[in-house]
Amino acid sequence: MNGPILHVAALPFPSPQGTQAAIASMLEVLSSAGHDVHLLCYAHAGSDQSFSFPLHRASDLARFRSLRSGVSPRKLIADAELAAALRKCLARVKPKVVVAHHVEAAMVTSRCARRVFFAHTGLAGELPMYASYDGEPPPKPARSLMSRAGALLDATLVKRAHAVGAVSPVLTRQLHELVPSARERVRCVLPPWQSGERLSPIDRFAVERARLALGIPPDSYVWLYTGNLDAYQGWIELIRALAIAQALVPHLVLLVATASDPKPLLTEAERAGVRGRVLVRPLLGETERALVHTAADAVAVPRMVSGGLPIKLLDAMARGVPCIVTPSACAGLPVEECVVVAKRDDGEAMAAALLALMENPEWRGTLIRDSAEYVRAHHSPAAFLRAFEGLMELAVS
Repeated sequence: MNGPILHVAALPFPSPQGTQAAIASMLEVLSSAGHDVHLLCYAHAGSDQSFSFPLHRASDLARFRSLRSGVSPRKLIADAELAAALRKCLARVKPKVVVAHHVEAAMVTSRCARRVFFAHTGLAGELPMYASYDGEPPPKPARSLMSRAGALLDATLVKRAHAVGAVSPVLTRQLHELVPSARERVRCVLPPWQSGERLSPIDRFAVERARLALGIPPDSYVWLYTGNLDAYQGWIELIRALAIAQALVPHLVLLVATASDPKPLLTEAERAGVRGRVLVRPLLGETERALVHTAADAVAVPRMVSGGLPIKLLDAMARGVPCIVTPSACAGLPVEECVVVAKRDDGEAMAAALLALMENPEWRGTLIRDSAEYVRAHHSPAAFLRAFEGLMELAVS
């Protein structure tokens, strides 16, 4: 498609979080392919990184610095600043299409002439989880009310967009069912993903060095979780899985690498009697990410609600670390043969999946090989470009 494409994201960028990483990967691929892409985002960043595409920022009157998802007074001010910056950016860039990533950006760009809504999650399932910060779902009446509100907002944003991209097969189906009349305008566009750096998984000395740097005994079995600690991520079930598995795995360690406040997780770990098995590390950038993946025997990818695509899953698969995934976290991807899928989204099923992996050492090599092949085949730059360019053609037709 000829002409600039302005992407708008109501979030800090860059930062060590899944949505930001997915957007960065998309725009880098588009820029490398010759597309004139720009990104407008909040004033602040969560990490120091440079990109091949132009980056435009809103003003910083709100002094908003949080990396956490969800609504807050300062975030609302930051959204207003983003709307003001959008008017200037439209005049300067003169985009042919505006791509709004997620809900707040879709609302900010609602008056743009040619607009694509890029859905990164479904609010019908995720919005109720923001009513909790301790990992537990809110009471059923509140959950039901917020779910209906989230579904209404999802439907409204889909109806008002010229075209809609969804990051996973499950989210695509959810939006189809929510707005049947928009089926032709809603398409699945899987984010591209490149193999990340990981010190050789075969070199045991590299693993031991990584564990030494992290303060982990070399003979530990390291179960890694990377990502934010919002309730929809299902980290509370991971703590429950750890409590179940510790009786059978004496040297089990849960390594949590996150940019979120770990206090709720550590409080729950204390309550479950596993605080001594949990190590929290800040996730600041690629160096830390490579280090924790090198130290890991397996990666945990829980999820409480289906819809969004856990970028932590693609990252771990590309780095060659076996993954234990709950059904909701699979997001409809055809990954059953290259990850260990727990039978349910709860801690008991995750613990059983971990033990099954540990009892079958030969399985590990198969998972590593098939995971890397899956990422190369389904999340290649070429596959993303075909899907994204088709979405742009739909938007301007």
